[in-house]
Amino acid sequence: MIALERASEPEQAPNPPAAFEVERLTTAYRGRPALHDISCAIPDRRVTAIIGPSGCGKSTLVRALNRTLELTSGATRVSGSVSFGGLDLYAPGVDPRAARRSLGLIHQQPVAFPMSILENVLFGALFHGLCKKADRESYARVFLEQVNLWEEVKDRLHERASRLSGGQLQRLCLVRALANRPRAILMDEPCSALDPFSTRHIEEQILALRESYPIVVVTHDIGQARRISDHVLFMMDGRLVEAGPSRQIFERPRSRLVGDFVSGRCG
Repeated sequence: MIALERASEPEQAPNPPAAFEVERLTTAYRGRPALHDISCAIPDRRVTAIIGPSGCGKSTLVRALNRTLELTSGATRVSGSVSFGGLDLYAPGVDPRAARRSLGLIHQQPVAFPMSILENVLFGALFHGLCKKADRESYARVFLEQVNLWEEVKDRLHERASRLSGGQLQRLCLVRALANRPRAILMDEPCSALDPFSTRHIEEQILALRESYPIVVVTHDIGQARRISDHVLFMMDGRLVEAGPSRQIFERPRSRLVGDFVSGRCG
């Protein structure tokens, strides 16, 4: 089986190459079409926001990017391809488990595993052999510091992770994904359950991490999409209506529908 290994890091470029390339992707849920013939490119080392009204297919698309869609009962890829770094993730011989590890997904509702903070951080890393048991705390510290969580939990590493606040827990979920050494970070409405203060923390981490990863964020918050994104995909009824640089989408959209949505004239 083909596994995904982290590639050498290219230098930042004004017009970065595509990290993901989606070609004519069509999906269904229990036989009913969900995504219709989606084609798009998602740039490397940039933040791409997927926006659009509720039920338009945003979450379906982000789950198709790392092959977690097929874990949903009744959900299927009907046709089309998703490539990451030039590798077709749906080609025969590609290990879907490797894709899911390498393309980490942060969910809307942060979930603590029923174990300590330290064990939460290292859960995937130990399973995949990325961390030696003797180096557990030092390994975890690297990623906790990366999201500015170390100082808040360094004296609580052996406490239950469920005792953390909602904002801390969402950052812990991000740490858990980073400890798996992913090649991309996908987020499905990561701030929808958080207060404004915690949301600001997550947005700061997104902006810091884009120097190292392509990041895709599903969001219903247009203000958030404006603040954090470099690139935008606008979806409606399972179709991609418009894609482009954020400034173009928010200031000079080609589609009147997109203009009405981002200006708040429709929703």
